[in-house]
Amino acid sequence: MAGSSYSQAARKQISRHVKIHRKEGMPQRQAVAAALSEARRSGKKVPKRKAAKRKRAGRSRRSKAAAKAGRASARKRKR
Repeated sequence: MAGSSYSQAARKQISRHVKIHRKEGMPQRQAVAAALSEARRSGKKVPKRKAAKRKRAGRSRRSKAAAKAGRASARKRKR
């Protein structure tokens, strides 16, 4: 049987801090994120943060279309 990814002490601390943040008026998701962050900083057994999704590389549709058409609007016009 696999063990929990959160320690029991971490669960208690997180739930206590979520309640505190919620009473202060913080949104639920933000309160959970802040509580998890505090637990990590204090050294409790909490999983690592998920990596942020990467943005797609490349040009936008509009610049692709302008480059394809060969318009001067895609480049800076000289006056």
